[in-house]
Amino acid sequence: MAPPSHWWTQQQLDYIQGSVKSAAAAVIPEELDRAFRGLGRGSRSGGISLTVRRTGSPPHPPTALVEPNDLRVVELAAGRRLKVLDEWTGPIRDHFSGELHGG
Repeated sequence: MAPPSHWWTQQQLDYIQGSVKSAAAAVIPEELDRAFRGLGRGSRSGGISLTVRRTGSPPHPPTALVEPNDLRVVELAAGRRLKVLDEWTGPIRDHFSGELHGG
């Protein structure tokens, strides 16, 4: 669980970072090659040669997170659902409409 001063848990942050690294590693070499293709054409020195090589294998995407079943689902208007603590008995505010439910 994330501390009250944070939105994301550390596991969520690690997953996001791993996903971005994996996606970037798959795209960056091709994009660099495309961006610099033809570099130096028409120059007096005969051009500049640039080769983009990937070393090692790209990182694998992280394993999907498993959400613990430690909350109960409350049905709201228009088919929206919200998870709350099992022991929660107070009102619940719909994040989308702003309406207050229960309480």
